[in-house]
Amino acid sequence: DRQGTLSGLSAIARDVSPVVLANQELEERQREVRALLELAEENSRRREQFLAMLSHELRNPLAAVLNASAVLEEHAVEPGVARCHAVIARQAAHMKRLLDDLLDVSRITRGKFALHTEDIDLRNPIQTAIETTAPLVVERKIELHTDLPITPMPVRGDVGRLVQAVGNLLANACYYSPSRSRVDLEVTPEGRFAVIRVRDRGVGITREMLPRIFELFVQSEHRMGSHGGLGVGLSLAQSIVERHGGTLVAESDGPGTGSTFTISIPLREVLAKPTEPHARAERPPAHRPGGRSGRRPRDDADVARGPAAPRDGRRGWRDRDRAHRT
Repeated sequence: DRQGTLSGLSAIARDVSPVVLANQELEERQREVRALLELAEENSRRREQFLAMLSHELRNPLAAVLNASAVLEEHAVEPGVARCHAVIARQAAHMKRLLDDLLDVSRITRGKFALHTEDIDLRNPIQTAIETTAPLVVERKIELHTDLPITPMPVRGDVGRLVQAVGNLLANACYYSPSRSRVDLEVTPEGRFAVIRVRDRGVGITREMLPRIFELFVQSEHRMGSHGGLGVGLSLAQSIVERHGGTLVAESDGPGTGSTFTISIPLREVLAKPTEPHARAERPPAHRPGGRSGRRPRDDADVARGPAAPRDGRRGWRDRDRAHRT
């Protein structure tokens, strides 16, 4: 009142315990998420360090094996030893490619994957990829049909990396296709882009796996089996294409329907320097069975066959062939 005497009191009380508890729980969850992210980043960093170290450490002894194999190749040996040498040479080359892929993966994840670009005719690296994949085509008994344009396809690109990208797609098609089936490689200009399509009649890709097919170390169960591999080839191919300003997409109607991988790379108006087209004007002939063994044979195929039996039979080895379905 006017005399300052307290005559009454009004108060409103609200229980904020639920809000306080919710905020505390939210802060706790945020701390847990941050800790998990830090752990994931640390694990990723250690993984990349391990891959880089593994690739470098194994490349040195493997180089010695490859060099020794090259020396042996220059000397005439009996057929049985020659076959053993061929197995060593093939598997050492296969190991080298796997290690190179691992090293490239490490470079990509660490942002150290550089391109050395120049003005080129895209037909040249494509033709080189066809030639380097030819032994695998023969090994897998694949009928490869190629369709390259007569006119140059000028692009800005890294020749070696484009060979690697197209070669990975061709190898993938060979691995996951039945023996004696057909694989198509088609190259066409479409608007401002050069389009490369690799189509197979193989095992196909499930709807669930299709969005993840380019992830590192990812292989669906029906695409693993006896095919092996590290699950990095398609991811590397996509990274290479994207660094050329292009795209790589996969299509499939499901298991058993085959798959199509399509590369699109921006075309340039003209080549800065005239280049001799590597591809012939006529369509290159289909690669058919025959010739020497493949570029990336499965190691278990060589193990299953075993070394050739010596003529005197002292070691008791036998030559055994086992069918490996692709």
